[in-house]
Amino acid sequence: MVYERLASRALESPPAAKRREMTKPDSNESRLECADGGWLHYATAGAGDSVLFIHGFGLDFLTLADPALDGHTWTDDWLQRWRKMSEAAKRGDLNDARKLWREHILFAPANKHPKVADALRLMVDRYTGWHLAYPDPGTAPETPVAQVLSNISIPTLVLVGELDLPDFQTIARRLAQEMPRAELRTLAGSGHMSNMEAPRLFNELVLEFLQRC
Repeated sequence: MVYERLASRALESPPAAKRREMTKPDSNESRLECADGGWLHYATAGAGDSVLFIHGFGLDFLTLADPALDGHTWTDDWLQRWRKMSEAAKRGDLNDARKLWREHILFAPANKHPKVADALRLMVDRYTGWHLAYPDPGTAPETPVAQVLSNISIPTLVLVGELDLPDFQTIARRLAQEMPRAELRTLAGSGHMSNMEAPRLFNELVLEFLQRC
């Protein structure tokens, strides 16, 4: 797997090169790239608009871990929490924005694991806060990806933590139900940061999926 820091730009067609990448700023999403075998796999373990990024990219198979979804209708609780962080960042109080992010209910299960909590705290503290203060520069399709999931027919593994928030549970179920070749696996006892909270199980599920593809 190749874990990438992402650089902001609109999604473009992949170059005809051995190494192909998609990038976006300040993300903890991951990329698994392979050229010699003639396939390209995308994996995400973040809360960004991950399904938006893979739509139309010409992938061979896909892993989505606790993903967001372009076109999903977010709950009022999620929107209110996000709005508080965004307002703090826009008034220049990034310390408060980061504090709200660290203490977000999204990370409650992860924060019960001391080593995971320390790593997560470091990640958030290093976050620039750019996405909280400014509009996303990405180019979204005219039709939300949520409305065309049936057109994404590549083999897809959808992973979700048992303790993740309702929004992400809903998204995971929808992906598994509407994408023709998607399968859903739930990581017991894990929350949103399933790749950090249960890395051994997470890797086992991904590797088992890859072996079947």
